[in-house]
Amino acid sequence: MKTANAIILRLVAFQTNLLLAHWQADTLTNTHKVLGDLYETVSGKVDALAEVSMGKDNDREFPEEAFEVAPNMPLNELLMFGMGVLASFRATCTPGEDDDLLNISADISAAVNRTRYFLRIAPVTERN
Repeated sequence: MKTANAIILRLVAFQTNLLLAHWQADTLTNTHKVLGDLYETVSGKVDALAEVSMGKDNDREFPEEAFEVAPNMPLNELLMFGMGVLASFRATCTPGEDDDLLNISADISAAVNRTRYFLRIAPVTERN
């Protein structure tokens, strides 16, 4: 596995933007709860992904890199961003050697797709 800490920071950006979307969502609809559930899942899984990754490569250094906080990002774009970051992360992994990381990444992807189902959002295409 290549060092993935820069990509982990992008997942933290995704997580932060999910929290903002959750706070901004209409509480009279299901959107607020569904985004809250996704945020909680992503938060726990990003933590696990970072810890497993750092346990494997012993790299606890993160680049000083700013990431975009976009409080008004359309929800479909936000989900596309997250799926793209996950695709970038998976590209750093070696199947058979990094199955633990690939499984955590798959759990996050599944949560995003489940959110799409609940909010009736069209399929997203992964982008970086």
